[in-house]
Amino acid sequence: MWVTSTSFSNYRELSSRVMGVLMWYLQIVAIVTGVLRMYLVEGLSQDLMTAELLLKKYLLENYDPFVRPVKNASEPVVVTMDLALTQIVDVREKQQTIMSSVWLRFAWNDYFMRWNESKYEGVKTVHLKQTDVWTPDITLYTSVPTSQFSDSKDYLVKVTSDGSAYWYIPTRFVSTCKMDVQNFPYDVQNCKLKFGSWAYVSTELDLQNKSDSVDLAAYESNGEWELMSAEAIRHSITYNCCAEPYIDVTYYIKIKRKPLYYTFNVVLPCVFIVIVTPFSFLLSPGCGERIQLSITLLLSLTVFLLFVAEQLPVQSEDVPLVARYFIAAMLVLVFSNMASIISVHLYHRGSKRDKLPRMAKLLAIKMARLVCMADRFDDGIDKSSPDDGNAELKRYDHKLAKVENGMCHSTTRRRRLTSQKYKEAGSLDSVSGEYNIVHCPEECTIVQLVYDINSHLANLHEYKATSQKVDAIKREWKMVAIVLDRCLLFSSVMLIMLILLCFMIYNPEQD
Repeated sequence: MWVTSTSFSNYRELSSRVMGVLMWYLQIVAIVTGVLRMYLVEGLSQDLMTAELLLKKYLLENYDPFVRPVKNASEPVVVTMDLALTQIVDVREKQQTIMSSVWLRFAWNDYFMRWNESKYEGVKTVHLKQTDVWTPDITLYTSVPTSQFSDSKDYLVKVTSDGSAYWYIPTRFVSTCKMDVQNFPYDVQNCKLKFGSWAYVSTELDLQNKSDSVDLAAYESNGEWELMSAEAIRHSITYNCCAEPYIDVTYYIKIKRKPLYYTFNVVLPCVFIVIVTPFSFLLSPGCGERIQLSITLLLSLTVFLLFVAEQLPVQSEDVPLVARYFIAAMLVLVFSNMASIISVHLYHRGSKRDKLPRMAKLLAIKMARLVCMADRFDDGIDKSSPDDGNAELKRYDHKLAKVENGMCHSTTRRRRLTSQKYKEAGSLDSVSGEYNIVHCPEECTIVQLVYDINSHLANLHEYKATSQKVDAIKREWKMVAIVLDRCLLFSSVMLIMLILLCFMIYNPEQD
């Protein structure tokens, strides 16, 4: 059977109408099914939901967390704040910061969070997310960046049926604390934690402290710092930016350093170094290690001073107590080094054959008496007279003349023997004599030999006298150096005792 074009067009039109009706029917079925399902599920959920879930839904419905929860917009939200200090974690003197572990407790009344307990099976409290309800924007004014309540959003807000809201935040933050290092390491620091609203003025948010002191029930002591006091004070301050005052609650924390660590590791070693300093004067000025010892002690003290400087902040307001002690000790060591150099110079001054001046000698004698060394100083000075050697040589010449006169009677010959002048050290002093010499060869030989021996003895005596003079000069200079060392020993001991006494009787708490 042949199908015409007209019948084919009718068939296509009929098929399109049938498909349209079918799609319309399916859409109606889907809509009806969805509506029925929604009502059935909602009814079932109402039956299955607890009273607390219903209460939360009721409270958060049409609730705006950015609107202050007060009935009258002219009234401020009264927020009560309390702080519990659990631990002072760290005090960084160089950065002038303090890290504290605290529990923050906020309480206020939310007018929009009230319900009738009887309608919700007696539910008295409900816990809500911090982002779902209004919370005060309390800010730590003295905080260091990145330390401001970083985890506060993780803690829920507790709400009671009368609208009372409680927000407890255990947190740890770093705050600024201006360090007073004048009495370091026996210093006392006063740090403050200033809390207040950043956006709301006093007519919008009234921040009040629950107590005049910090809650220390859960406080754990710190190994380096001792907590002396912690109190809270409320302030109302008008800043230049705004006409209305801002309310803040400032917690003043007073801590005292426990100095045991620095006493044993810094102060006592430096005290021992300074105590060793006077004993360097007991070494002989001729000992080369003496100056090395003084320089080594000075370098050791410098190392300790650098260690302390690394711990303290860079400031020019005060000089720390330990730094003042180091400076005084370094002055003693510098004085000791300079005195040692002078003493060594005086000790070796005699090698230049410079005679000790009379005034210096008298001064050294007086100083020796003061340090109980007068007898040693007198023994070190050469008291022998050079005329003793001259008299002995004259006796030999006189005897030689007698022998000569006894041996020679007949023919005489004049011979003149001239010696060098007797010097202060004992040399011959222009001795000349005329002797009668016989022409007997044997006797003349003996006399000539005696003359030669006498001449050699005179030269030998002159050399010995010169050596004795030089040695006497050296001994005098050495004794002056030794007496100076003894005086420096006593003076340095007294100076060190005075410095230690001043630092021991100094009371940092009087400042």
